[in-house]
Amino acid sequence: MLKKSLRTNYQRKLARPLTLADGTKLVTLRDAANVLLDAANARSGVPDYAIRLLLTAAGTRKGADIAAATNAVERVLRDRRLLGGFKQSSQHRLCSLTAATRQAPLPAFSSPGSFSVGH
Repeated sequence: MLKKSLRTNYQRKLARPLTLADGTKLVTLRDAANVLLDAANARSGVPDYAIRLLLTAAGTRKGADIAAATNAVERVLRDRRLLGGFKQSSQHRLCSLTAATRQAPLPAFSSPGSFSVGH
């Protein structure tokens, strides 16, 4: 009976979905725990605070605890470069080139209508 309630707790949703670099979406505390365990097996250790916060969130079910766990998981995944989204390193080179040539970045608009809004 206790096992069932723990499983239910881990089915709680994260404060926000997280998307990994490979496109996998993490939606629940269980998803996040599985990824952290995989990261721990692949590399040396996962920070204790992330695991501790996941355990707390699963136990208390409080929104603030779930938000703290989500933030911790996101931080770990970003540090290990497993999180998808904006890649600063790919943009760093572009900014360096722009600064070195003293050129202003070209405006980019998704449609002619959005261009006219800017002028």
